[in-house]
Amino acid sequence: MNTRIAVMLSAMLLASVDCPAVAGHTVYGVGSKSCEEWTAMRKLPGQTLLFESWLSGYVSGANGAGFDMAPSEVREMVEFVDQRCRSHPLDMIYEAAATLIETLRAVPAAPTQ
Repeated sequence: MNTRIAVMLSAMLLASVDCPAVAGHTVYGVGSKSCEEWTAMRKLPGQTLLFESWLSGYVSGANGAGFDMAPSEVREMVEFVDQRCRSHPLDMIYEAAATLIETLRAVPAAPTQ
């Protein structure tokens, strides 16, 4: 029953997504929701995967677009956005993700051996 509710909530969330423009680009999916919604939805069963998947796709897209970023685990990226959204609940999720990307770009990559 909890899975059914989580799936219904996910569908409702995705159906209600706005697509704001970010520097001339459109943001799709949960990234167009507020950080306050990120924090609330992450507490619900079954929502973690939805948010983690969006975040990892957004960061992967930036990496594929030529942003040189330090490697990071998805768990660490989610924790960063969790903290950012708790401290900036009125920001949009994509803004928290953009801050993460800028942070990853500022970290020098580990030397290869």
